[in-house]
Amino acid sequence: MFTPTDKKEKYLNYKSPLQELSGRELKFASWYVRHKILITRITTFSLFVFGFFTNLFGIVMWGKYVLFDYSNDQALLRSLVTNSINYTATKERLGARPLAVGTTQLYDSAPGKYDVVTTVSNPNPFHYAVVTFRHSAGVPSDKTTTMVVLPQKTVPLTSFGVESLTSAPSANFVIDSIQWKRLNRHTIPDPKAYIDQRLQFEISNVAFQRKNTIDGVATNKLTFDLSNLNPYSYWSPLFIVSLIDGGTTGVLRLEVPELRAGETRFIDLRSLSDFASASEIEVTPVINVFDKNEYILPGN
Repeated sequence: MFTPTDKKEKYLNYKSPLQELSGRELKFASWYVRHKILITRITTFSLFVFGFFTNLFGIVMWGKYVLFDYSNDQALLRSLVTNSINYTATKERLGARPLAVGTTQLYDSAPGKYDVVTTVSNPNPFHYAVVTFRHSAGVPSDKTTTMVVLPQKTVPLTSFGVESLTSAPSANFVIDSIQWKRLNRHTIPDPKAYIDQRLQFEISNVAFQRKNTIDGVATNKLTFDLSNLNPYSYWSPLFIVSLIDGGTTGVLRLEVPELRAGETRFIDLRSLSDFASASEIEVTPVINVFDKNEYILPGN
């Protein structure tokens, strides 16, 4: 006589004569047949509930669009048609404002030649200009000069030795090109402080010696000490030296080779122009402090 446990073990140990169905598979098949109707009902009900809530969500969203969003979309389409973007205003806001060009002055340089200066100011806080220009004084000239105008700085754009056929010529100033460079606000958030930290120069011991004869030519001599107070060294910094007597009476060009940080250099300038009325000087550095090639790197 078999016990229920023996029957279960024999049931699970059933082997198909064709070896196509194991005892466990037979057990699952029996369970499925007995519960097939229930499984079908559960599946059908689940699909019905899913479909019901999916359609309900769609109906609610369509209702929201019809009642509220449709009118908003129409208003947006109307605004796109009626409100065009003012690209000119956007360009003016993001782009550079024009340079402010001042007066042009002539100063005696040598017989038949003049030094011509045009004062130019850059009103932009985050743009600097590389300006290529030329001056003429009655005689057409194609000789160009390139100088940099830093942000919110005023620079005397100067041409030296401009020829003229008359004793009292009028000067013309022509800008051939302006190359604007925009500064990165993240890299240089305060351009003014950045520039001021790199243009610290001091002038001392200024002396004028007039009509000094060298090789039979009477020249005027200007000497002074130029101190580089910056922690930076420069390969060949350019300076415009203005001769002052109440106002500017003349200009000189000064280029100092390899001016090191903390160095004081004795400057000796000679010129055929008359220093008679000059009593002091003003030295304007014209250095592109944003150009790494201007600097002497440590170790050089």
